[in-house]
Amino acid sequence: MDRIIFALNDRESGEFNQIRKALQSAGKLQKDDIYSFAIVDNIYTYIPFILKYEAIYTILFFVCKEMKNVIIGADSEQIADLADCLHNLPIYIAESKGSIPKMFWQNEVVFYRKKWNKRFLSEVQKQFD
Repeated sequence: MDRIIFALNDRESGEFNQIRKALQSAGKLQKDDIYSFAIVDNIYTYIPFILKYEAIYTILFFVCKEMKNVIIGADSEQIADLADCLHNLPIYIAESKGSIPKMFWQNEVVFYRKKWNKRFLSEVQKQFD
């Protein structure tokens, strides 16, 4: 998680495949077939500005920080609740053309906030309102 957080924070580097390279640097993952997607670098024939919205970087950065803290805390119920809260986030981003719809905050985040962290992504949410 630290490597991914660093990659999200170092997005000005202009380097491609930052997240995959972060995962590749965790040598343990390379030995497991389920992480084989991380071993392959995409070759771009254009400049890939997939995450062209600053707010998307911001939400991913804070989501990864929360995930790291929850994993360190080792509360399996909280880990499961956070995973449940976030598992549709990529779909929301893709279907909303780089935005986060109100449905995400109302349907996914509200439960996690009530149970675990009342301030979870509250500052980030303001960027999408």
